[in-house]
Amino acid sequence: MSCSIKRTSSTSYRSGGGGGACGGSSGRSSSVSCRRYASSVIGGGSYGGAACGGYGGGLSMGGLGMGGLGGGFGGSCGPGGDLLLNSNEKVTMQNLNDRLASYLEKVRRLEEENAQLEHNIREWYRKQAPSVSKDYSSYYQTIEQLQNQEIRQLQSQTGGDVSVEVNAAPGEDLTKILNDLRNEYEQIIEKNRKEVEQWYEIQEVNQQVTSSSQDIQTSSHQLTELKREMQNLEIELQAQLSTKTSLENSLAETESRYSFLLQQIQAQINCVEEELASIRCEMEGQSQEYKMLLGIKTRLEQEIQQYRSLLQEGTQDFVVENPPSHILLPTLIPSVGRCQVSQHFVSM
Repeated sequence: MSCSIKRTSSTSYRSGGGGGACGGSSGRSSSVSCRRYASSVIGGGSYGGAACGGYGGGLSMGGLGMGGLGGGFGGSCGPGGDLLLNSNEKVTMQNLNDRLASYLEKVRRLEEENAQLEHNIREWYRKQAPSVSKDYSSYYQTIEQLQNQEIRQLQSQTGGDVSVEVNAAPGEDLTKILNDLRNEYEQIIEKNRKEVEQWYEIQEVNQQVTSSSQDIQTSSHQLTELKREMQNLEIELQAQLSTKTSLENSLAETESRYSFLLQQIQAQINCVEEELASIRCEMEGQSQEYKMLLGIKTRLEQEIQQYRSLLQEGTQDFVVENPPSHILLPTLIPSVGRCQVSQHFVSM
């Protein structure tokens, strides 16, 4: 039975014990051979019979540096020994070997899933990026360093090459450890994925907030300009309404004043027309009176001329002894629309 391991560092713990005399050195053996790369190995112990027979066993577990884990159990027992390998312990060793193999397979599968998930995350962010793809290479290096640190811590806790005797107490449940490791890695991956998604969402929200803030500032500026323009238009409208009201009042006052003046002028026109009609009537009466007086004047002049001629002739022919003291002459009395003629005596 053999098990060879290539390792970079190792720590070995050994213990031994002897029994009484017995004969024989033959016995059954169970062995597992493996070759794994490990970064940390812990060696186990062995028990052997004093002179006639012995038992030896070993357990090796490789580190997780490159995703490998190896182990094996081996044992031999002489027929005269006191410690015998029962069937339950054999089954336990076989189960441990099967668990180690399944653990290695799960670790490789988790690493492949982790790499595929990281690739999918990068592709998703590359496709979801709006215009400029962001460089997360610095974060990848940090994530890889954190993963390596976690792996080294787990290697220091679970890795190593341990040789134990068959009757040693069974170790911890590797399936539980593997499940815990897988859950821890899944939680770390999920946490990193959520952090990256949250960071990317925060960046998108910040960009949207910045763009929205700029739009809001532009809209606020436009709204302020429109309000200022509306206030100017309202002021101009009030001024125009005041001007309109003033002009309407002035027009009403002017119409009232000119209406009153027109009434006064119309009354004056009526009065003047009445006076004109009266004057025309008086002029007609005076014209008739003038014509009548002109006729009377003409007749009087003729009569006077006759009297003079008669007087001149009478002085020549005879002397009048008693001339009349008064001569009856007609007198004109003017009246409106008619003329009256009266007679009066004129002293000679």
